[in-house]
Amino acid sequence: RDDLVDSAMSQVPFIGDQLGGQLSGSYVALIVGLAAALWGSMKAFIGLQIAYDDTWEIELDDRASFVTQRIRALIGLGVIGSAQVATVSLASIVGQAGLPRLGQILLALGGLAVNVGVAGAMYRFLTSRRPSWSMVWPGAVFTGVVYTAIQLAGAWITTELAKNDTYGEIGGVLALLSWLSLHAIVNLFGAELNAALDRLRSAGDATPSSPMVAEPPLAEA
Repeated sequence: RDDLVDSAMSQVPFIGDQLGGQLSGSYVALIVGLAAALWGSMKAFIGLQIAYDDTWEIELDDRASFVTQRIRALIGLGVIGSAQVATVSLASIVGQAGLPRLGQILLALGGLAVNVGVAGAMYRFLTSRRPSWSMVWPGAVFTGVVYTAIQLAGAWITTELAKNDTYGEIGGVLALLSWLSLHAIVNLFGAELNAALDRLRSAGDATPSSPMVAEPPLAEA
């Protein structure tokens, strides 16, 4: 408590002292804070659904309703959050536990499987397009492979970015945000890959097998 008051709240202009003097435990504050954090996280997943619908070029009238979007956001938040914790944990074990090479390979493959499965579920269920599993696997494999590489190298990347003295202590925050932004970009690339491949398949199916025969002109009256 003293460290929190001295380091964080003392830096808030004008109201830092007042906040520090009132710092105490409260179940109501905990519940309200968790609810606010959950609502903010849901907004991120709602934004992801909108991005997926834009990728598939879904008409506004055909998109999910207000309630459906938030239910999907809750499900996505729970599944994807748990999976990301699992993959980061696997990456940490690979990097720090000093396991034999075979163990590192098996753990990396386990993280890859989790990432591919999670990406496939995101592309399958967080859009109003409702694509089949076969339609989302290309992007899921791409995203899962890149995610695994990013997560295996994540500790090194963030450490190197944080070493930059130009930004001081805020450098660690910027490094983390850059790492998360890279995940978001890769995810959207995978979604666009699925949509592009589906359009190519649709264009191929629409190609006529025989040339069209023009109708003869009507005779003049």
